[in-house]
Amino acid sequence: MKRLSQLQQTIKSFFMTKNGGKEVLHLSRVAWFCLVILISGMLFTLTRPKKDHRSVRISSTPIIEEKGDSALDHKKAGSSKPRGVASAPVPRGSSTKRNGRRKSKAKLLQFSGPQLIERKKESNFMAQGIRTKGTLLTGIDTRTPTQVQVLLSSGILHHEREILPPGTTLLGAYSYPGTGKEIHLNLSQALLPSGHIQDISAQALDAKRLTLGIRARRHRNTSGKLAAAMGSTMIQAAGDVLTEKEALSQFGEPTAKSTLKNAFTQGVSNIGEMETQRHLNELGHSQEYATLHAGTPIVIELLSIQPRKK
Repeated sequence: MKRLSQLQQTIKSFFMTKNGGKEVLHLSRVAWFCLVILISGMLFTLTRPKKDHRSVRISSTPIIEEKGDSALDHKKAGSSKPRGVASAPVPRGSSTKRNGRRKSKAKLLQFSGPQLIERKKESNFMAQGIRTKGTLLTGIDTRTPTQVQVLLSSGILHHEREILPPGTTLLGAYSYPGTGKEIHLNLSQALLPSGHIQDISAQALDAKRLTLGIRARRHRNTSGKLAAAMGSTMIQAAGDVLTEKEALSQFGEPTAKSTLKNAFTQGVSNIGEMETQRHLNELGHSQEYATLHAGTPIVIELLSIQPRKK
């Protein structure tokens, strides 16, 4: 009892404090004590070993019925008995149950995993992204629409079968975004050396960078037009400067003299102003274009191919 009273006194002195002659509860110590208890409970819950309550069901029922020679072998193995040993009588119920198990149908297993779909005729399908070398037969100028022709330098094989032989000509069209140096080729037909036509889907890659779009030569024609505009502006300014002017009074504005020289210089100045305006308008409406010369080496990436047309 003495130890119990001492323990109570110790706990009371820890949680109680005197304030103005009165005993009040020490809130900070109570809060820290509750926090320590909470953390200890969480650590105990996390570190406690978990018990496995899962159960595994064991069944003696076969999933798939054995058929053919394997079933006969099992029957022979089960019926073989050593000589001189008499067989004990078997109850009817057990034999009926055993026969019923043998005649049971196969049970289907249901899995929630991903399904695998196999192709029956793999030879009819072609892997995408087959690349081969080609040569551009027709030059390209983006200012005029033209048909693109590409000659395959080497054939294309797939599963040891020749899909496109060497010497095949691919036909298609080009696309140009309006600015830049890249021209995109989209090929849709293949003309075989035998004369047959196949529908394909292919695109052209740059031979050096192996990226979509062939690097072409860009033309902007801005330098020539800008120089012409500057020249006509200089002519206009020279005509204004060379015009002789005179003032009719002390406070009047100077005006051009009525001479043949001034008429000539003013005419040249007006023509220069008109030419400057024309060149500036052409410069504002000028469009870039790109060109590719015939014989440019490219890389053809074959995406898909259709059966042959006769």
